[in-house]
Amino acid sequence: VFLIDDCVETPCTGAIFGESGAGKSFFALDWAFHVATGKDWLGHKVRRGSVIYIYQEGRVGAKRRLRAWRHKHGVDRLPSSVFQITQRSLVFTPEAVGGFLDDVDNFVRQAGQHPALVIIDTLARTMAGANENAVQDMQPFINECDRIQQRYNCVVLLVHHSGLGEGAKRRMRGSSALKGAMDLEIFVNNEHGLIEWTKTKDIEPHWPIKYELEKVRFGQGKWDNSMVMTYDMHYDPKEERSTAGEKAALEALQNVCRDSGTTVTTIDTWHDEFNKVYCKYAKTTPSDGALRKAFSVAKKSLEGDQKIGIEGSRVTISSSKIAQEIVTEAMFGNLVKK
Repeated sequence: VFLIDDCVETPCTGAIFGESGAGKSFFALDWAFHVATGKDWLGHKVRRGSVIYIYQEGRVGAKRRLRAWRHKHGVDRLPSSVFQITQRSLVFTPEAVGGFLDDVDNFVRQAGQHPALVIIDTLARTMAGANENAVQDMQPFINECDRIQQRYNCVVLLVHHSGLGEGAKRRMRGSSALKGAMDLEIFVNNEHGLIEWTKTKDIEPHWPIKYELEKVRFGQGKWDNSMVMTYDMHYDPKEERSTAGEKAALEALQNVCRDSGTTVTTIDTWHDEFNKVYCKYAKTTPSDGALRKAFSVAKKSLEGDQKIGIEGSRVTISSSKIAQEIVTEAMFGNLVKK
């Protein structure tokens, strides 16, 4: 069963981690709001349910972030029966968590349902005074998270920091016991602007998603603004690994198709344009033989990735994204000419 189709199973315990300022909390809040409203997330069905957000960092901005998200997504209000933020200090000891569970039970009685998602932001704040690197301190914290998850049969998500140092940025800070206990692990990689699924147990990891933090103004006051997580719906991780030949071939194909206003051209026309474009990507001036080989390899790769289709001497753009861009640009160009 999924809380968010193909992204988050339920029940589970997981972590969203990254460097300070990467946007971890904005991502966690975005998921929280989607679960509370039941709105699809990037085309994925969301199982609607109540959310409890233990917000221990950046408390002043919590309400502004909520209002900015509602403004961006056209949501009038989020009833307290489906979304509650608790900003009281909470250290994860058995006694303190017991008191928190009593509060959640009161919430359940009022809402008429168990929480579907509990977010703990951040792990460090709820382990105040403990040593994150020590298994004897980390394991009790993990036990208390499991206690919440099992009591309400829900998803528990931790917001945590990545390790310090160049070699530790792609893993969570602290004891390895934490990673071992997680069913799900998501890295908010601000260096490349990517959200990456770095651990899943029983499902295929979601492909990386390109993200940005967009400033959203929701009122006329000086402070009536905040940031909202937005995503590139068309991002293709394969494109960043493309060779110089593949990039040149795709650009050349777009050039000739854009000029004609269609998504079909001849291989010879495409090849001629490729010879002009490839020099921009090659680090040295290629020979005629190198050009022919680069074009042949790129053509085969693009066809294998189903970005193009080849029939006889004709080549057709198969990628709906690229085709739509070309048609739109051609239409715009015709309007400008008129």
